[in-house]
Amino acid sequence: MYQKLLLFALLFVFGDVSPAQITGIRAETNTEIKTNVKTNAKTETEAAELKKQAVEFLREAAGEVNNLRTLENRISFSSEMASLMWFHDEKEARELFSNVITDFKQLIAEIDSQINAAKVSAEDAEMNSLPFIPNSDPKAKLTKRLYKAMSVREQIASAVSEHDALLAHAFFTETAQSITNPDFRKQFEWKEKNLEMRLFQAIAGQDAGKGLELGRKSLAKGVKEEHLELLKKIYAKDAEKGAVFGEEILSKLKFENIDKDEIFLLLRSVLKAGIENRETLKNKPDQKPMLSEEGLRAMAEMMAQILLKDNNPMIYARDEGVKLIKPILPARAVQIEQKIDLENKKRAAAKSAGQDGEEKDETSSPYAAAAMSKAKQIEEQEKMLKDFESLGTKKLSDAEREKIIGQSRKMIAEISDPNAKMLALSSLAVQVGKMGDKELAMELMRESERFVSPQPKNYIDFMQSWVLSSSYAQIKPENAFPILEETAFRLNETIAAFIKVGEFIDVNGDLIIDGEVQIGGLGSQIPRGILSSLGATDMTLTSLAKTDFPRTKSLTDKFDRAEVRNLAKTLVLRAILGDKQKNTEDVVLLNVVH
Repeated sequence: MYQKLLLFALLFVFGDVSPAQITGIRAETNTEIKTNVKTNAKTETEAAELKKQAVEFLREAAGEVNNLRTLENRISFSSEMASLMWFHDEKEARELFSNVITDFKQLIAEIDSQINAAKVSAEDAEMNSLPFIPNSDPKAKLTKRLYKAMSVREQIASAVSEHDALLAHAFFTETAQSITNPDFRKQFEWKEKNLEMRLFQAIAGQDAGKGLELGRKSLAKGVKEEHLELLKKIYAKDAEKGAVFGEEILSKLKFENIDKDEIFLLLRSVLKAGIENRETLKNKPDQKPMLSEEGLRAMAEMMAQILLKDNNPMIYARDEGVKLIKPILPARAVQIEQKIDLENKKRAAAKSAGQDGEEKDETSSPYAAAAMSKAKQIEEQEKMLKDFESLGTKKLSDAEREKIIGQSRKMIAEISDPNAKMLALSSLAVQVGKMGDKELAMELMRESERFVSPQPKNYIDFMQSWVLSSSYAQIKPENAFPILEETAFRLNETIAAFIKVGEFIDVNGDLIIDGEVQIGGLGSQIPRGILSSLGATDMTLTSLAKTDFPRTKSLTDKFDRAEVRNLAKTLVLRAILGDKQKNTEDVVLLNVVH
């Protein structure tokens, strides 16, 4: 469109065209503008309608969560629903989070009361916390329930922090005091240091001043790698405050007595951060650096002193250390390189003196030849993968595209593993579909479908069904629905069998309570962990929802078990309503193929 507008302008200026030609060009350009405006307006209207339907679905799903049997599951899923609602109605989301927090406080108060009444000690907890070890002691059940509840607490804090990090931190600190047993409280404080630092980072991303305040308090307990991530968050929000915190970290590192290995790793992270920041500021000369030049030189000198010592415990990392020191203290880097070179010469001389005089060419051994051949093969595959990824993104000529597709098909034809071949064909089909060649894409999909079992039994069969439907969702979404509907139907049988076996093994109720899988209490950030690992489903589910939202919605109802249905609903809602920065499905598929 822009090229036509430019052409029209040039023709008009130079006048080397008849009025009739100008009118024709203007008419064609105006028609294209009107078509694009109409298309964009239609797309925006459809997106708004989809979100409206999804929000209604969210409210329905939030109501269904109340039908779950265990409080842990209800709290976990409700926090996810509240997090999604925040993007569309903050007031309603806060109310949902308020209910979640109230329910959790009730849960933790109840468990704390029972633990105190039973006089459970922290030592008892450590002994009785191992999963799937038969133990009929009531104390064991109480301690396991406490650990599950604290996992749910972590999930709630993480969900809230995405929107209001200060509220999340307030919840985190307040509920820590709900555990009245001092030994238990101390135990959880130690275990949850990483979560606390993640909350500090979230706060810094929303309020640099508060992040700096909390960072200083934490820094008093010693410098950790996490402080550098916190520094980056503060600096990104407010460069001045970030620079202040950066100097405080450097000052702490100068005078704090830290283990040699740990200090080297910390110095490495500091120098990396400082060098990266230097590069970023080349185009921003007026902005204050995150770490001062004087401070970076001091850190580089500390690392140099470690590397120059004969008893250096970090000898394996010397090369990396030299690379980091060189741009800051080049003379020191040369000194270390000379020391390394001298040591290498001494080792070579010692080795030579110990030999019989006949020097062997290690590269001529069959093992070395095989290794070199394998390395070359991997290098070729890496190049092929980059070319493969460029199909749907880079501007390539028809000849270049045909060459890459031909090479890809040839490589796929040589794959002997049917599962790997199916994955490769599906992924190639998606890339070809992005080029606009739907006919070839569908041909590849039909070829891929021949390797997929129509009656999945094991996890590989189910994974193949998912990959097939995911690929169809990006090429011809209506073909994905029948596959997913049949897969869900068969998956119900597998899940039911899993529950039966689980109840047989899980005598302590670690995994299944009241006939319900404890998705909300299996471990840290569950179901957030599950949802995160399945984040690559977003593109597939979004594509299906855009094609036919009622049918996508009904897919979730095909699961028999309430907790699985809720997980499926949350995945669909997350795909449509979540605040996604970048979809990674293509990368996931390509990595699997590779």
